[in-house]
Amino acid sequence: MGRTTSGASEPRPAPGDALRAAARGRESSLVQAIADRLDAVRRVLYAVLGVPDYDRYVRQLRERHPECAVPTRREFEQERLKARYEKPGSRCC
Repeated sequence: MGRTTSGASEPRPAPGDALRAAARGRESSLVQAIADRLDAVRRVLYAVLGVPDYDRYVRQLRERHPECAVPTRREFEQERLKARYEKPGSRCC
């Protein structure tokens, strides 16, 4: 009849485990694709709204002016706000 084993044997994989693992891999890539698209939408919206992009700024600063010190994110944001609000004539409202 059936064979008996002691509790020391490894559990047998259930039918369909390999299929489930492959599906999880596809779900993972789908989730990554959605996350990439949302990040692209975020970058476009920020550019349209005029929100400064620190990472892009740092990348360009290092490429074009390697001798300059890179400001911290906080310093960058303070400078952007100062530049934005010091010129009230350039705003429409």
